Amino acid sequence: MAETRDLVNELACSERCLSQAIVNPVAQSVLPASPQLELDQLEYQVNELGAKALKTYTYNGNWRLDDEAVAYPMLGEAQRLKLKLVNTHKGLPAIFSPGSEEAVRTLDYPKVLADFPKLRFCAYHSGYFQAGQHPEGKDGISEFIEMAEALPRKHRKRLYAEMGSTFATTLLGPDMEVAHYVGQLLKTLGSKNILWGTDSIWWGSPQFAIDAFKNLQIPESLQEQFGYPALTTRDKKRIFGKNAAKLYKIKKRKKRCTIPEDTFAEAQRVQGGAREGRSLQVYGARTRREFLEMFGWGYG
Repeated sequence: MAETRDLVNELACSERCLSQAIVNPVAQSVLPASPQLELDQLEYQVNELGAKALKTYTYNGNWRLDDEAVAYPMLGEAQRLKLKLVNTHKGLPAIFSPGSEEAVRTLDYPKVLADFPKLRFCAYHSGYFQAGQHPEGKDGISEFIEMAEALPRKHRKRLYAEMGSTFATTLLGPDMEVAHYVGQLLKTLGSKNILWGTDSIWWGSPQFAIDAFKNLQIPESLQEQFGYPALTTRDKKRIFGKNAAKLYKIKKRKKRCTIPEDTFAEAQRVQGGAREGRSLQVYGARTRREFLEMFGWGYG
């Protein structure tokens, strides 16, 4: 990932790409000495590779963020290295990891938020469960919302939800599902604690999701019935990038993509024009059914 980041930034002649450190705190199941090796790798990824946050997968070995024996040494090391953000895959259980349905639940956030007051935690995919996947039948992000609503306000302020794959899935779902999804996040966390994501490696071009979110509105009928706030232009700007910029300490006014205009124009001319050769082709799933079948989840 660091090599990819450096290549992107080199091509853009400015910082356009950031990287995260990835650690598996239960790697001892593969190599007895690896817990310490994993912590050493975290320091290397932060100090040598410039990682800006920690990314974890609780389904990789089926562990919890609030496990003091397993996760706390890793989180303590992240804190020592002055990382502020811990991103964790939540929801969307992995078919290749038996038992992951339990591991990707969001019930471990209350304790870990209380025990690590200097860290912020982000639930990638917003803890979303497809129908029939949750151990207790709590579809969508219902369990994540229940958990977040029960948090003391001082802890909830350090909890974030990322939208990768979940926005696209609900967008392709039944009528109003995407509005309910975004409405719940806005009502519970507020627009300052929601991060945009696409998981576009699965979808091909993310432009369809970007355009859909730009145009999304929370209908007044849903606002009145469920107490959702309206989704404003200001909210969308925060979610699309301003929130992440603050978390990753990115200077929003700093000039990006500093490729000389004449060099950029020449590259466009060679390919036949600004739009020539660009494609919004979707290489992955095009419908909700195709998306679920692609991951072996079946339908419904």
